[in-house]
Amino acid sequence: MRTAFINWLCSRAATDSAIVLLTADLGYSVVETFAEAFPDRFINVGVAEQNMVGIAAGLASEGYKPYTYSIGIFPTFRCAEQLRNDIDYHELPVVTSTVGSGLAYGSLGYTHHMIQDLALMRSLPNTLIGTPIDPNEVISILDWHHQNPCPLYLRMHKSGDPVVHEKIPDVVPGKWIRVAGGNGSKIHLDKIAIVVAGSMGPKVNEALSVLDKSIDLFSLPLWGQSVRATQEEWFTKYEHVITVEDHLLDGGFGSWMMENVAIFGANTKIYPIALDSSSVGKVAKEDVLISPLIIKLNSVVSNVLSVL
Repeated sequence: MRTAFINWLCSRAATDSAIVLLTADLGYSVVETFAEAFPDRFINVGVAEQNMVGIAAGLASEGYKPYTYSIGIFPTFRCAEQLRNDIDYHELPVVTSTVGSGLAYGSLGYTHHMIQDLALMRSLPNTLIGTPIDPNEVISILDWHHQNPCPLYLRMHKSGDPVVHEKIPDVVPGKWIRVAGGNGSKIHLDKIAIVVAGSMGPKVNEALSVLDKSIDLFSLPLWGQSVRATQEEWFTKYEHVITVEDHLLDGGFGSWMMENVAIFGANTKIYPIALDSSSVGKVAKEDVLISPLIIKLNSVVSNVLSVL
């Protein structure tokens, strides 16, 4: 995903002189391409994430289009006050671009776990959350934002992410993007859907190829407080919605969906699949740490199908 991000940024910066990239002394082997092509629009602030966010806000207030870049946990929790006061409350079009979503950096320990960031970022009323499941969704989110400037939190995985969409999808805030399913061959069609936020998408898609290919699998690339109302329409289409995320349940994507169901009085049943608190202290490769999510997915899908 980060390669798609930097390639998009370089391509767009060639025709848009307002684009600026900022980093806090991270991103080596990624940001050099932009830094070499546009040295006057690349700023390395050093190990000073709060300063980076403040500079980005100042640039945005003067008409620039800043993109900050770092490992996810550092420009979010470390910069909560600046994100809220400087960017969100002023509705400045800064893109907080992060890599290492969920447990992508699991081997580096809990300091690099990115499993509580959604709880923070979705509490900001003017900030949209971007949770791409593949590199093509990264591009589609960036394309949409370039035409619709606003505060954006772009939560990317890392590198080597499989491409799920054959072409770049058309994203709209709050719109579910079909990934798989929908072949109409089973009685449960249009009764159950799985909605993924972020990089768990390819793994869920792989699991469904064994469980049941006809189940509708969606991604929700853009969401947040400002687009809650868009979910009511989707709840009229499905009786059972399973959400999957590499984040803790509290404050995460599944919690957001359950809140929406409660707000709109929908009859849809939400089954949230998320990390539990035991993930916080674990150090291991990502595949090991997220394997419980796939096990739980298998169990939940089987249970739901048994009652349909």
